[in-house]
Amino acid sequence: MKSTASDVMKKLKETLDGETYELLLKCLSGYHPRVRDLRGGDFVNMRLRLLEVIDVRSFRRNNGTIGRLARLIATDGDDEVIITLWDDDVKMIERVKLGSDILIVNFKVKNGKYGLELSPARNGKIIPL
Repeated sequence: MKSTASDVMKKLKETLDGETYELLLKCLSGYHPRVRDLRGGDFVNMRLRLLEVIDVRSFRRNNGTIGRLARLIATDGDDEVIITLWDDDVKMIERVKLGSDILIVNFKVKNGKYGLELSPARNGKIIPL
């Protein structure tokens, strides 16, 4: 059975909390920046395609706690960008398949070691499309 756009939106509304659903609607209907237009300090919502998982690992911090890190490469179709996830945010990639489209909501652009990086800001989310 084929899902209609209405079915998909209904399922999203049932699945997502109200704030995330509203952000998703804004993202789907609004302007999406391109990777080449990003600047450090920006907060963005973007549609991207997940190309590669570079690294997922656990590590011990100086204070003895265990941290997690994931680095991903995504593209807007023209340019690539690194997505960096820390600790509980690493769980965001569990539902995402390589080569699939994602919507990143409320991510901050940072000048990282290897160029621009995207990391979730408060309530940042990765939504599989």
